[in-house]
Amino acid sequence: MLDAPGLLDRLLEEKSEGLALLVAFVGAGGKTEAIFALAAEAKLRGLSVLVTTTTAMRDPRLEADRDIDYFLEGLPETPLPPPSLNFLALGKGESAKIHGPDPENFEGLRGHCDLILVEADGSHRLPLKAPADHEPVIPPTSDVVVACVGLDALGKPADEKTIHRLPEFLEATGLGEGRPVDLAALAALVIAPRGAFKGSPSKARRILLLCKGDLGGDSLASLLTSRLAAKETKPTLVAAAALGLPRRRSLRNSEGALVLVRGAGDLATGVLVRLWNAGYKVGALESPRPSAIRRSVAFSEAVYTGRTRVEGIEARRVEDVGDFLACLNQGASIPVLVDPEGSSIGLLEPDVIVDAIMAKKNLGTSRAMAPLVIALGPGFEAGGEVHAVVETNRGHNLARVIWKGRAEPDSGQPGEIGGASSERVLHAEHEGSFQPLQPIGVLVRPGDIIALIVKNNNSFNVCTKIDGILRGILPADYPVVPGFKVADVDPRAKPEHCHLVSDKSRAIGGAVLEALLARGMLPGGALQREARHF
Repeated sequence: MLDAPGLLDRLLEEKSEGLALLVAFVGAGGKTEAIFALAAEAKLRGLSVLVTTTTAMRDPRLEADRDIDYFLEGLPETPLPPPSLNFLALGKGESAKIHGPDPENFEGLRGHCDLILVEADGSHRLPLKAPADHEPVIPPTSDVVVACVGLDALGKPADEKTIHRLPEFLEATGLGEGRPVDLAALAALVIAPRGAFKGSPSKARRILLLCKGDLGGDSLASLLTSRLAAKETKPTLVAAAALGLPRRRSLRNSEGALVLVRGAGDLATGVLVRLWNAGYKVGALESPRPSAIRRSVAFSEAVYTGRTRVEGIEARRVEDVGDFLACLNQGASIPVLVDPEGSSIGLLEPDVIVDAIMAKKNLGTSRAMAPLVIALGPGFEAGGEVHAVVETNRGHNLARVIWKGRAEPDSGQPGEIGGASSERVLHAEHEGSFQPLQPIGVLVRPGDIIALIVKNNNSFNVCTKIDGILRGILPADYPVVPGFKVADVDPRAKPEHCHLVSDKSRAIGGAVLEALLARGMLPGGALQREARHF
């Protein structure tokens, strides 16, 4: 991933001796920030830089972080002093916007500075756009055209909230309105005649700048390069950081580690609660139809209801990576994203991943996904496919952090609670649609009918086996097969236990917290990874 110095090095390869390099920026998602980040870097190198626009640009004097040396209100007649950052404004528009010179006037400016950076397009601050007939307004003698796209548009629906000039974008890419923006759409935008590089001078070098490159920039650039390499296209693809924008931590409005938990059932919720209370930024990925039965203490319930609370902590279902980051930024709720395949992990770039799917086998988690990857329970090897494993079997080793080796194998028997083991957990004996008849928290006796399994015109009773309180039960209409866990009875019969994280879940959450601290992953403070190695 490039930063501002790296991108400037690429641009200056095109510079002619004695003449300013003229670079036009088009597209959306970060043009202005990229321009000023490059201008600041060029000034540090002793160059004289001129920033201006051929369309309309917000007055930089209204921005707190624009370090401008000279604000010019007329075309310069003598060379601009190096090093300096200069802004050229030749007129005022609406809403604090200013105008610059006509495209034909730039050739006369090239002898007065070292670098000219031109904002040649508008996007209404949206991450994507396709040009209209009159756009972009590129100076005809431009040496380089940089087309910007915002990676935060990936996964979002193709609508007017995400895309400027939506009809033109849909025509250029072939994407259906409302469909998620994907890499294929970005590739189509790049190569379309009326797409990202529309109106570029034939001799200009073309660079595609992936703004907000913190959101998986390197991997996405590689994938885009592969797509474009097979097509007859001129652009040189460059992945860059979100130049001049806050890095990913600032997008989250937080320092400290981001912990992403795969799964949001009751054990995962114990982890999320412990880490949230310790000050970490946390989020979860879930399946579209979670099977947790302890639904009153599982953040996975947010997938069904939109929002849920456990021990006063709210979890909220979010629809895409942008919403996920916004929820983190707000800091009031734990985001839960439906993403069973983990396709968002590359975009979120978490510091820590916790596999809490509890499938008793690895469904695709690897230590390459994050600097620290932790798995709960059997099915993983610590020091191999993951960095650490947490023991989940009740007994002497419960919640032990394992850095080398495996957790105890699945015994197939539920842990003992209040003297009861297998008889406290109920499993389906028939295939069909599960229909609960009793709510969580109700007292039950042996033989009580708590649910039905319905298939075609037949129904089968689900009956309790012991005295206690119904601590968990599947949601209505859940499809089950024989052997599928459907309910849990707690013989201790304390109603408050139904709404509190269990002792086992809380202990496992503490073990994950231990692993994070042991590897320097801190809440609300700077990461200290350099002292630890895997």
